[in-house]
Amino acid sequence: GPQAYHRLPELLTEAQQGKRALDTDMPAISKFDHLPSRAKQIRPGAFLTVQEGCDKCCTYCVVPYTRGAEISRPWADIVNEAKALVDNGTREITLLGQNVNAWTGDDHKGQGQGQGLDGLIRALADIPGLDRIRYTTSHPNDMTDGLIAAHAEIDKLMPFLHLSVQAGSDRVFKAMKRSHTVDS
Repeated sequence: GPQAYHRLPELLTEAQQGKRALDTDMPAISKFDHLPSRAKQIRPGAFLTVQEGCDKCCTYCVVPYTRGAEISRPWADIVNEAKALVDNGTREITLLGQNVNAWTGDDHKGQGQGQGLDGLIRALADIPGLDRIRYTTSHPNDMTDGLIAAHAEIDKLMPFLHLSVQAGSDRVFKAMKRSHTVDS
């Protein structure tokens, strides 16, 4: 399963030994511990995983079944990785998640679960040497007033938004099991 990609070498060894090599469990957060270290990679731009999964269960979408429920990576891990990337030459970071604007977590002071993606972006914008911040992919239901305000207030946050609205019809939204309407 996609939550166990870090176990691929071990699963290949098991398969070579004639054992059944299968792991479809969806552990909550341990996969983030296995992201490769990029401390020595020097790139002007980098992708930074902050969230995986989705809880929306839209009619056509496989994400909840292949990536699991929404899981947010811890604040400190994200900020520390961003600082390491910038220290090694990265100037633009794109925050990634299947539903990135659903990210939530405790900030560096332990102030918790009230921090949304806008709070994380504000913290990343304070990193000296980081010039640009982007994020993808967003869900319309998780666009907060704070995130919208961040676009107006944070120069480092690029004025681009990938918002998967897919249709302009309430009938189609309902058929898709979307909880928003044309007006909302």
